[in-house]
Amino acid sequence: MSQAKIPKALHEHINTAFPANVCLVGTVLPSGFAQITPRGSTMVYDDEHLALWERGKGSTNANLQNGAKVTVFLRKPALRESGLLPADYELHPFVYDVQSGRLVPVDA
Repeated sequence: MSQAKIPKALHEHINTAFPANVCLVGTVLPSGFAQITPRGSTMVYDDEHLALWERGKGSTNANLQNGAKVTVFLRKPALRESGLLPADYELHPFVYDVQSGRLVPVDA
């Protein structure tokens, strides 16, 4: 299975999202409810991984277990308006990998 790539054109937008366009990180609580948390520390680690600077020990951190499904949302209207991010851009799911401590994209 090949890894999904984070487009180079988006790296800088993700890395500089804070404070105006903070990324939202979503995980699933054991109760089945969503845990959505703003993470100003979200960054591109490399072409295939995102990283979070996790300073706390809250429920988002507790939910980052091996294979946990994670959603990272960046809303920056200027990306779509500029044509950098086309309307039909395909998104890929991420899972948490305990060994590397990174969010790893997987092919759907």
